[in-house]
Parts: sequence; structure tokens; C-alpha cells
Amino acid sequence: MEDRERALGLRKRQPILVAPDGRVDPRLSACLRRSAFSAKAQGTQVTYAPLYRLFFTFLWQRGLDWSEASEDDVEDWEDWRRRGATNPAPVDGGTWGKEQAALKLLYGIAAKRGLVPSNPVTLASPT
Repeated sequence: MEDRERALGLRKRQPILVAPDGRVDPRLSACLRRSAFSAKAQGTQVTYAPLYRLFFTFLWQRGLDWSEASEDDVEDWEDWRRRGATNPAPVDGGTWGKEQAALKLLYGIAAKRGLVPSNPVTLASPT
């Protein structure tokens, strides 16, 4: 397995996100493998990956692929994360700010690469 990962250019502990249907999106993998994301500290990458998974699951439940996220989806996500009655663990403004930074980074990379029309993360930072 290690030889195969090396052949694909994957580093140790590099996050790989798998869709609920078992697919690995090569566009998303490229954003994580060679970009400003890959320049982040290993700990940051390990922290950001589960946040992406949560957001992408939220989108998947709406019938959307990660690349189809809109500003409205991000705003709905923020509302659910911070105030959602069905969210078992709402987050405070500081945690949301970190999650927002993670999403803004990934979607900024994707927009720069032409994978999404624009970065859907346009919310003002929490106060």
C-alpha cells in the first residue's frame, strides 16, 4: 500500500476524502495534495480534513457534490453548526471561525483551479 501511495504522490498522513458512495474525487484530491492546503502544517491538515468531511456530508444530504456548494449552502451550514436544533454539538464563534477558514482555503484553491465558479465562503468572520 505504501508503494502505491508513493507512486500517486501521497505523503504520510495526507488526508484522502471518500464520498459516501465510495468514490475519491481526483479534483478534490489534487486540491489537497498540491496547493496551499499541502503547505499547511500536518496538524492543520489533520484538523481540516474532518471539517471538510462534515461539510461535504451536509451537501451530500442535499443532493449536492462538494463542487456545487453555493453561498446559501455555506450560510445554512453556518446556521446549523452554530445554532441548529438538530446539531448535537453546536460550535462557538471561535470554532466556527476556524471551520470557515478551512472551507475558505479549500474553495479558494478550487476556484483558482477552475473547479468551482467562485469561492462560496463569503460570510464575514464571526465576532
